[in-house]
Amino acid sequence: MGEDDRHRVALGYAAILLAAALWSLLGVTTRELSDLGMPASQMGPWRALIGGGCFLVHAVINNMVRRKESGTMLDLHALKKRSGWVIGFAVVGVVIFYASLPLAIEAGGVSLAFVLMYTAPIWVAVGSVSFLGSDMERNDMVAIGVTVFGVAAVAFSAGGSVNVSLESLGWGLLTGIGYASYYLLGRHLFGVVEPTVLYALILPLGGLVLAVIVGLEWPPAGSWPWLIFLGVACTYLPYLAFAYGVTEVPPHRAVVAAMVEPVLAVLLGILIYQEKLGVIGVIGGAAVLIASLATAMANSDRDDSPETETA
Repeated sequence: MGEDDRHRVALGYAAILLAAALWSLLGVTTRELSDLGMPASQMGPWRALIGGGCFLVHAVINNMVRRKESGTMLDLHALKKRSGWVIGFAVVGVVIFYASLPLAIEAGGVSLAFVLMYTAPIWVAVGSVSFLGSDMERNDMVAIGVTVFGVAAVAFSAGGSVNVSLESLGWGLLTGIGYASYYLLGRHLFGVVEPTVLYALILPLGGLVLAVIVGLEWPPAGSWPWLIFLGVACTYLPYLAFAYGVTEVPPHRAVVAAMVEPVLAVLLGILIYQEKLGVIGVIGGAAVLIASLATAMANSDRDDSPETETA
């Protein structure tokens, strides 16, 4: 690997770490909006619409530049052929994910929501077997068993200040499933279309569906700065950074690097909101994160194989 290649890879890792750091602020942003009187159900559509609006402007400008420099227009033929994948990604990756995350934070706190969100690599392993025809290996089964133990330990934790309930566990696990779609559905689409264009489609589409479902209302007074932060700093910028990072870093290593996100989110929950899970909950949360990390690393050989590269 030459000096230029090492420099690009280093920038790729830096971009992924930046994305993870910005995503970790979602918990704080959600809590602050809640304190201003905004219901958790209203946050998802506003996040999708503001972030999607940024990507829509970005895609339009890119298309104008392309037309000026080369005289060509954006080719959407690949997207038309995969319209089912796009709709599925919008439903799971935006409608479900964006709706469940703020509800999980509201129901159980920042720490619990982000620990459960990072069950995502386990759902990726399950989804790969169920929908993509991959084989379930022993490492995957062990990791799933450890995750089940970890979630159970969190569910029965005592002595903490985090609200562990069926509601908080349910929304948290649903968040993990929504996040997993970015690797099951998004990764398939990123290989055939620019991420900027894809996000310019799925975020507004998912945001409009969410707006209809929840009955979108005008935000409470004083909430706009936090909403803009949610849409720009916690959505548009990290998605843009991560999209750049995964072009320079293999996806399985990108997932591992992004694991700093739940650690930062939990630390912020502890430092700002004095959240704590209790001893059993901490053990369970650590088990979830370790199992997810092991799953991402164990899948690296399969991600690097020629069959996977051409899928």
